[in-house]
Amino acid sequence: MKKIYNFFLLLLIFFTTLCGCEINKDGLSFEVQNYYFTLEKYELNKESDDLGNDKCYLSIYANCAYKLKEVTVNTYLYNGSSNILATYESTIQKNIKTKETFIIDLEIDEYLYSIKSSIDIEFCGKSSDIPYRVYTVTFDYGLENEKNLKVEVQKGNTISKPEEKLNYYYVFDCWCTDEELKYEYDFSKKVKKDFTLYARYLKDVSEIVNKVRKTALKSTIGILSLTQLSSGSGVVFDSDNDYHYALTNNHVINVKENGIKTFNVKDYVGDIYSASLVCSNPNYDLAVLKFRKKKTLIPTIEFNEVGFNDKSYRVASIGHPEMEDNVITNGYVYGYYDAPKLEGTKDFQSNVNFSVLKHDAKIYAGSSGGPLIDFDMKLVGINYAGLYIKETGAFINGYAIPVEKVKEFLDLYYYN
Repeated sequence: MKKIYNFFLLLLIFFTTLCGCEINKDGLSFEVQNYYFTLEKYELNKESDDLGNDKCYLSIYANCAYKLKEVTVNTYLYNGSSNILATYESTIQKNIKTKETFIIDLEIDEYLYSIKSSIDIEFCGKSSDIPYRVYTVTFDYGLENEKNLKVEVQKGNTISKPEEKLNYYYVFDCWCTDEELKYEYDFSKKVKKDFTLYARYLKDVSEIVNKVRKTALKSTIGILSLTQLSSGSGVVFDSDNDYHYALTNNHVINVKENGIKTFNVKDYVGDIYSASLVCSNPNYDLAVLKFRKKKTLIPTIEFNEVGFNDKSYRVASIGHPEMEDNVITNGYVYGYYDAPKLEGTKDFQSNVNFSVLKHDAKIYAGSSGGPLIDFDMKLVGINYAGLYIKETGAFINGYAIPVEKVKEFLDLYYYN
């Protein structure tokens, strides 16, 4: 049924959805359901008879996806309270070609038409055409709060692209035929079966970077070597009236066994602080430094309380790699993997034996100890290792101590 309101008075075009049809055999006839009809327009006409009496007609213009030999139209007039004022039915018997415009005139009460609020028009027809096969195409947006869209299409027809949906920090790219999002669908192809299409989005890098700069970046610090060059990274997670407390890797600050316990750190605006070691443990490859507050406001990072729970989890790395400050990269988490052994380190520096997060948000020398965050700007891990191609030094993937192990370390060695 198609409802038409007064403000759509003329040339109301309906693009019908082709649904699975209920087709009843009647000799050589098939019943054609309402959704195969397209209403083109309707209009009100007046005629006078030989005695001068006015008659009011509602002329309905429509077409159908099938050849027809009979059409019945039922029309309902409603008042403002959605109560039916009157119903009208009319049937014509004639041969009508596919998509050919036909006209049905209904004699109606002029007063009722003038006070109506809305009209419903419902079609039914009979055809000797062989009914078309109808297929269902499902559009999977891949978004948590967005339902999949199902569209039904006659065999041999093409399908149009649906409306794009908003996905924060991403821009829509195309519809793909596979869940891995490798193969783009060709919308010029005719539909010959049921299938599902999957939305592919590209990262809107500028939006991600802007948000990180305004939030989590300000919690990130650089750990400086004796020559005041960056040797690692860290992130402020706690503070009191006098001090900031920052997480980093144990292998960043324990360069030598029983080595120095004081360090210099640099905040996001470049101010340098003297820091001291609070606690550390090589089995977590984590350490906590504290440094006295200055005028620069350094916020504390928030922790993701759920942790990694999806192989398409989107993340960003922040750090001070290779003598650069405030570097932001982004990528995906692959999942939990065995912890790699760090080349050139000893057990007193790093001795991780639990599963860690593997990701592809680029990190390099000096990124160790920096935060791995989700797009809600919450900590999901502390970067501690990277895998590279030996010949070129090109990045392959990174590894991070997962947030649940970070919290376990803090409970054991910091809060106690």
